[in-house]
Amino acid sequence: MKLLWIGTQLGFSGYSAASRGYIRALYKEGVDLVLRNIKYDAGYDYPIEDWARPLYKKATEDIDLIIEHLTANELSVKEGNPHIKHVALLATETDLIPREWAQSVSRMDAVVTFCQMSADAIKKAGVTIPVYVVPHTFEIDSYKKVEPFQTMTGIPLTGTSKPCIFYNISQISHKKGIDKLLRAYYGAFRHQEPVALILKGYIGQMKRVDEEKKIMDFINNVKDGCRLQHYPSVIVFTEIMSDDEIKRVHSTGDVYVNASSGESFGIPVFEAAAYGNAVISPLWGGPSSYLTPETAYPVEYSIEPVYGVRHGHHYMYSSYENWAEPSVASLIEQMRLAYGNYMNLNLKKVTDLSAFDDKIVGPQLKEVFETIRLLKKRSISQGSHT
Repeated sequence: MKLLWIGTQLGFSGYSAASRGYIRALYKEGVDLVLRNIKYDAGYDYPIEDWARPLYKKATEDIDLIIEHLTANELSVKEGNPHIKHVALLATETDLIPREWAQSVSRMDAVVTFCQMSADAIKKAGVTIPVYVVPHTFEIDSYKKVEPFQTMTGIPLTGTSKPCIFYNISQISHKKGIDKLLRAYYGAFRHQEPVALILKGYIGQMKRVDEEKKIMDFINNVKDGCRLQHYPSVIVFTEIMSDDEIKRVHSTGDVYVNASSGESFGIPVFEAAAYGNAVISPLWGGPSSYLTPETAYPVEYSIEPVYGVRHGHHYMYSSYENWAEPSVASLIEQMRLAYGNYMNLNLKKVTDLSAFDDKIVGPQLKEVFETIRLLKKRSISQGSHT
């Protein structure tokens, strides 16, 4: 079986990290791979590992499957070799994919997604091609804590005077719930309490100009709405970071807070758990695949129509779709609970993530692709969405 993998493997997004993980796991399984990169991020290239470098130069003859790990509007299927199967790897954060996505996905032979919520959203839109659920994959043994950051803006991040450090790694946006996270953090703690919040994030994916100012404007806007006299500390990281630097963020933090309205998997959330940190999160979508009320601090949420997301495509994130709106009051409650547990040295944590290791997920994904390879070939017209 020979696969052509088209995706954004060399970027710094969740799509890129997921692609690299799947490719690595398949390579370990001995799958014949050809790689082609699509650039999404703003001028930055992730370093290519030595074993992967020849895969970008391989010819595409005798391909059995073309894997497109892209957003659905960018999927491309052309009539040609009837023996080649076309597979979409698709993430969605809401309970329904747009009609335009459904039309595009239905032109493929099969789709692979990353949690049951996403599979249900794809089928709900009327997509009838086979849908498979395969979680993201990781080298679990590699998640060992490294040297943390020592100090930032005068706050000691190690030692006996270190505060309880909450943190988040994501885009600074309403979609990721950073406004709710800040409201909860400011509401949960007084400025004299030994806590700090690290935000590692960005505003714009393509044009990263004046990022720190834009993020501080976002934070100050939340502060204006809170109308408090004093606020606990917030530390902001805006620069592009290597894997080793991201490890330092995880090694510095104690409690990861996910206030996102939707995650098809949530790689930073998962990695926080893999590094042995506590996690506060709604148990909806991807995080429910690896978090439970016994291993995390669950945030209450309501299923609400999507609202207030700006996107270049008019049909994306409309109020025809729903997602999980986290409760700010519940975020406050869980942050206070985690803080108390931290002070008493009994934070709840995930202890076993072996089901998401390459040696488990790699064979699962290989088996799915082998199954798709043997499917009866469908014409493009068969996949039209109604």
